[in-house]
Amino acid sequence: MQSALLWFKLFTSTLEGMGFKIKPYDLCVANNVINGTQFTICWYIDNLKLSHTNEEIVKEIISEIEERYGKMTVMYGIKHTYLGMDIFFPGNGEVMISMIECLKECIITLAEVCSAMATTPAGARIFNSNPEGTLLNEERQKTLHSIVAKPLFVSMRARPDI
Repeated sequence: MQSALLWFKLFTSTLEGMGFKIKPYDLCVANNVINGTQFTICWYIDNLKLSHTNEEIVKEIISEIEERYGKMTVMYGIKHTYLGMDIFFPGNGEVMISMIECLKECIITLAEVCSAMATTPAGARIFNSNPEGTLLNEERQKTLHSIVAKPLFVSMRARPDI
């Protein structure tokens, strides 16, 4: 945990030295106005997403970051996958974000046959517990946690309506 905090402090100080301002509402987003247009950098640990209207300026910023931290894997184009999000820029000033593959993983990971019909997501016994029931083993606990956490992640990134 301490190394992650040290990395965060080092990286944010680098961006601030380059003229970027860290957003107070999301400390992993930084903006700078370059040539009259906003340049945004988002990151999660060491995964970066850079956005600007001028590709040459993006390349310059990448070079500055690489001078400090070494060579990065860089992708350009209209389709990207970033932190489980499939991002598509159709070219009309819009962006489309999908996380269907992430949700498919949940369904595949569940790997149980769910063939019963239900009229609501919560059955009549939702608040009843079975004291005779057996606890999930550690592997099943981790699987359940993953299946619950992924849709939460999706709701925060691509589907706030859920």
